Amino acid sequence: MQLKAVALTQTQPLREVSQGDRVWFTVGLTAQAPAADVFAYVTDRTRATDYMGDVRAYTRLTPGPLRVGTQFGFRLNDAVDLVEEVTGFVPGQQYTSRVNYHSVELQNRIACSDFQGICLVTIEIVVHLNGLRAQTVGRLLLPKLRVQFQRDVAQLEKVLAEKFRS
Repeated sequence: MQLKAVALTQTQPLREVSQGDRVWFTVGLTAQAPAADVFAYVTDRTRATDYMGDVRAYTRLTPGPLRVGTQFGFRLNDAVDLVEEVTGFVPGQQYTSRVNYHSVELQNRIACSDFQGICLVTIEIVVHLNGLRAQTVGRLLLPKLRVQFQRDVAQLEKVLAEKFRS
């Protein structure tokens, strides 16, 4: 894939919203590159190890084109093997997926939109804590998840700036 020139601008601040048993983390960043190119890169989950600090060995488990139902396996912190399943896919625009770990469900959404040659990337993670045990454990893990999400987004900015450099 030929990557085009990019200049990254400042990331939109992390927004966190809690409601009942769900917590949303949302952040945005912009790149002066075609949205289709940026989308292709960030939805190639085998590249996630380039910018997700606690993820190892991301591999595709389902053959064929990327679509709803496609699964990826990955190792978290060299300790836990998890599966990410694509739950929604609009080529060049939006990717949604789900990861379940015991009674905690993580939903991931990546959206890219193009505005006069500038790509806005929005990344959202929804943490759903199903049940009392998950809520107790989850509340202890949320601060770590928040910090890791911020680190991953900062690293993604660096990686995109290098990949799309003129």
